[in-house]
Amino acid sequence: MTHNTPITADIFMDPEYEAHLELGEWWRRPPYAIRTEIYTPYRGEGLRPILTVLLDVAQQKAKPVEFANRFGLLGYNYLVPEQNKCSGGDPLPWFMAHVYTVYVLATLTTRIRDAKEQQRTEKLRQYLAKDIPLGPYALGGQVTNIYLRTGSTKPVLAALGILRYLLNANLDGTGYQLRLTGHGLNNFFSFRCLSQVIYWQLANQIGKGSIHRCLECGRVFSCSNPRTKFCLTAPGKKSSTCGSRYNMRKQRKRLKHSRRKKRWVKK
Repeated sequence: MTHNTPITADIFMDPEYEAHLELGEWWRRPPYAIRTEIYTPYRGEGLRPILTVLLDVAQQKAKPVEFANRFGLLGYNYLVPEQNKCSGGDPLPWFMAHVYTVYVLATLTTRIRDAKEQQRTEKLRQYLAKDIPLGPYALGGQVTNIYLRTGSTKPVLAALGILRYLLNANLDGTGYQLRLTGHGLNNFFSFRCLSQVIYWQLANQIGKGSIHRCLECGRVFSCSNPRTKFCLTAPGKKSSTCGSRYNMRKQRKRLKHSRRKKRWVKK
């Protein structure tokens, strides 16, 4: 694929499908279209599925084209100078750089929370020193490798600094604006494209416990319940598959330990 290869070129023509996914339909418009409407990302399925599916792309549980067909494009042409715009959609390398940047931000959020709750920073310190990726990272319309690894003796503070740096770089151009209505002036938060909405959502979720890492499979996902420990229950099922598997393994381990203890007592 070349850098101008769009992620998606097909458009679902089912009116019922398009009506349900207004957000995706918006971002399939040609990149040169004049925008006169106010971008409202609160329609359709809402914000939380967008972040979860994007994280699934990073973890190879979903394909880029599945995200684009469901929610639309991230908005490359709204973030780059005129001479760098491309036709057809988001360049795939740029899209994937945003995918990995969002994943690192979500991972840092969960690791910071774990370090604070457990009052132990060893795992976070190791992640920052050896495991945090070197790139590529997305900074708005740019893609670059950044050396973020650090052996800081204050890993929580260092991790928060990385969050601030990556989020601010991708939120440039967002902010409150005023709109004149029949009832007077109303303020609203404006975005240039869908990628900014995702980073705005991530920024709002820091410290709220809504980004989780499954204890069973390690998947990173978004959920409003701060007590969530496993992947969410699939439609049509009564309990989480990961939760059931985890509890079953724990039960077998306890049973095995109990049998060993009984044999030791008999001897």
